[in-house]
Amino acid sequence: MPGSVAQVLIAVDGDLLRFALAEMVRGMPEYSLRGVAVDAATAIIAMRSHKLDVLFLDVVLAEKVKAAFGGHGTHPRVLLFSPRRHIGLDATCAMDCACGFLRERAPLKHMQVVTRIVASCDVAAAGAAKRCETCPLRPTLEPAQLPVSGREREVFARIGAGESNQVIAQALGISVKTVECHRENCKHKLGLRSAFQLVAAAVAWRAGDYVPDRDSVLLRR
Repeated sequence: MPGSVAQVLIAVDGDLLRFALAEMVRGMPEYSLRGVAVDAATAIIAMRSHKLDVLFLDVVLAEKVKAAFGGHGTHPRVLLFSPRRHIGLDATCAMDCACGFLRERAPLKHMQVVTRIVASCDVAAAGAAKRCETCPLRPTLEPAQLPVSGREREVFARIGAGESNQVIAQALGISVKTVECHRENCKHKLGLRSAFQLVAAAVAWRAGDYVPDRDSVLLRR
């Protein structure tokens, strides 16, 4: 509840990030550090043994930990941490089970602001209340924006999934020629010079490792 101290568990694979988060939490009166887990099994045991309000969760551990949540709205509020630039499109845990996403290299002040938002919320879990839709952290659970149209974004995402032009055309109900046109538009708008670069960017974007280069995009407007 707002005004109370949130009980937090840190479940992070990396030693450095785990130490940094623990030190940050100890310096924040909004939080009480309930424990630190180095793997998914330890995190699950802690979740079942203690009343936790917030879980700082490494995306590496997210799939196994999410499986133990046991039902929507019954787990701690989750803040995801990752070395990637954004959450990507294929994240195991996103808006269905998390409140926000933070890059591991984010400045300390930014981390503190975000974690305070999570600590002050009284919603049991992501999506448990309609006002989750207006939470300021909600946009962090979306992939990086692309300067392309909605249909071009669909094509780009499917390219990143390894689909051929024929498969994309059939899935979207358009011609192969139209798919090829969308591919060229994506390449141009993203400042990419070849089909290889387009595929590499699409794969990386789905994984959370690609953000369009601003200068290249501006040069092609």
